[in-house]
Amino acid sequence: MTRPLILLDFDGVLHVAHEPEASSCYPLGQLVPGAPDFLLRMRDAYRLAVHSPRSTKPDGIANMQQWLTTVLQQAEVPHAARLVYDEIEWPVERPWADIEISARAIPFQGLFPTTVDLARFAPWHSRPTF
Repeated sequence: MTRPLILLDFDGVLHVAHEPEASSCYPLGQLVPGAPDFLLRMRDAYRLAVHSPRSTKPDGIANMQQWLTTVLQQAEVPHAARLVYDEIEWPVERPWADIEISARAIPFQGLFPTTVDLARFAPWHSRPTF
């Protein structure tokens, strides 16, 4: 049986991205705290895929892989390169997923948000408590 797919948005989920930098081809931000542990805990029960607008840019996927390998090695994650290159999928096109994790998504629970709800929305890394 195929394991369910978790699609992780790169910017805001693995990589703390702030606006203008997020459109750059090479990530410059920090690793989101808790990301290494999450990846290690989920890899056996789920397929993991990472996607970003960077995925369609020349060298976008390679740059994300290189950045993630470097920061995981700095965090002393064992076999970081194997995790990044062999265990995580890096699709160019956004795939269908069983679960999506994104910093810029509002969970849909059958009711559409109001304009006030939308105006109040901010990614976790843009909120005053961050």
